[in-house]
Amino acid sequence: MLLSSLGFSAMWGFVYGAQIRAMEASSLLASGIRIVVHLAIVVAIVVPKSGWSSLWGDKRPELWLRGAFGAVAMICTFAAIKFVGIGEAAFLRASNGIFIALLAPFVLKQRTSPLAWMAIAGGLAGLFLLSQPRLDPQADLGRLLGLGAGVVSA
Repeated sequence: MLLSSLGFSAMWGFVYGAQIRAMEASSLLASGIRIVVHLAIVVAIVVPKSGWSSLWGDKRPELWLRGAFGAVAMICTFAAIKFVGIGEAAFLRASNGIFIALLAPFVLKQRTSPLAWMAIAGGLAGLFLLSQPRLDPQADLGRLLGLGAGVVSA
């Protein structure tokens, strides 16, 4: 988990640095580069041991849906970084825990205690305070993209 957190932090830092140096670069380009780099790493590690067919996984649709939702979340995160900066974008994307807890009773039929509902309400109130509209429409779009990344990743 620590290595994963460090890896995501480094990736977001590189995206932020690239977007500062090349403002015209889109978040789709950054996502495409991320896909190519990760595919090269996976191919280099997996194919020599297990062959090309292992790259398709077990062909369950859930695996492919997770990849599609993850790609949308990453594109939204990269776009949010461009508008609100790396810190706020990372914080908003990390809101997925609040949305997971919010969706769990409806999607997973999980029982949620009143204390958990209070925590969810507090988390949503905190997100509202962070995302309150300001005079910069670009930042508002970035906040919506960051929250969207949190919802989609949930």
